Amino acid sequence: MARKRGPWEISYQLRHAFWRLGLAGEAVTLVCDWFFATTEENVLIATTQQANLASQRMLDRLGPVGAGSFEQYGLTQLRFDFHRPDHRAP
Repeated sequence: MARKRGPWEISYQLRHAFWRLGLAGEAVTLVCDWFFATTEENVLIATTQQANLASQRMLDRLGPVGAGSFEQYGLTQLRFDFHRPDHRAP
C-alpha cells in the first residue's frame, strides 16, 4: 500500500444546534491524542476558512501552530499544525 502524500488532516463539521457546546474542541483534542499515540507521524493539520472566526478561535485555544494561508474553493483557508507533544516544530 502506498503511503499517503502530505500531512494527515483532521476535519470537523457540526450541525448548528451543536455549536458553542465545546464538542468540536473536545473531539479535535481526542482525535489528536489518539493520532499521536497510535502513529509515528509528527504533524496533524487542520484548516478552516479565514472567514470562520469561531473555528479559528477554537483551534487557537487547542494550541496548534499557525502555518499560513492558501486559496481553495475560491476562498482563503488558514492552516493550523498540531505537533507531537515530544516533537519540536521545524
